[in-house]
Amino acid sequence: MHAKLTNAIDFGAICFQVVGTTPCANQGLSPQTADGYTSLKGDSIGIGYNFGAFYAMNQDTHFGVSYRSRIAHDVRGRADFSLPDSAVALVQGKAFIDSNARTAVTLPDNVLIGFSHHFNPRWMISADALWTNWSLIQELRTNFSSAQPDDIQHLKWKDTWRYAFGINYFSESNKWVLRSGFAYDQTPVPDSQHRLPRIPDSDRFWLTAGFTHKLQKNIHIHGAYAHLFLQDSLINRRGPVNDFLVGQYSAQINIIGFQMDLRF
Repeated sequence: MHAKLTNAIDFGAICFQVVGTTPCANQGLSPQTADGYTSLKGDSIGIGYNFGAFYAMNQDTHFGVSYRSRIAHDVRGRADFSLPDSAVALVQGKAFIDSNARTAVTLPDNVLIGFSHHFNPRWMISADALWTNWSLIQELRTNFSSAQPDDIQHLKWKDTWRYAFGINYFSESNKWVLRSGFAYDQTPVPDSQHRLPRIPDSDRFWLTAGFTHKLQKNIHIHGAYAHLFLQDSLINRRGPVNDFLVGQYSAQINIIGFQMDLRF
């Protein structure tokens, strides 16, 4: 895992909260006029495993289940701060100084259940359901080696399901496979109070299309396109200095992929 987080710091708002309005204004430390900056970077290596089972009821109907384990990461790196000159005296070397940092996070395990069925040599349908244990992640906490207090992002994520359905068409020559699919994918974000500006996630619908072409007996090329329709999502979040971010996010996503495989 490689993590990089950047953030502006409103030292004007911090000063107003800690010192008071008049002394801060006299030093040029008013909200939204004296921003600093922080950058957190870190790396980690985690180990996990996958296993699955496949069952053929007959040559036309297949079932499968797979499990992917949770993976624990201990991300260690560096926190670098940039302060406006007017805010240096406010900090007085106790916080917002460059230091080592670490974050522990466990990525969730998931279970996938699916099936496929050939109606005839030309048509096949498939469907699956994916459960992801996102409730493992209730907060993201960054610890600093300096006197800087922990940075805590309260998430309170919930478990999610993704339901997908697809249909395949096989050409008579068996050189082409055409695919299309639809999926409903839940967000782990519970409500507008816990939606992060970095991750303004919402429930989404997938509409997909793709193909496989057999160039030779052992060479295949694949192409796929997905358009994601994301529901508009609200944010009403209190910040660390009692500021509020209130608004609405609207987004759409397009994904294009190509692949070639060589079979021995």
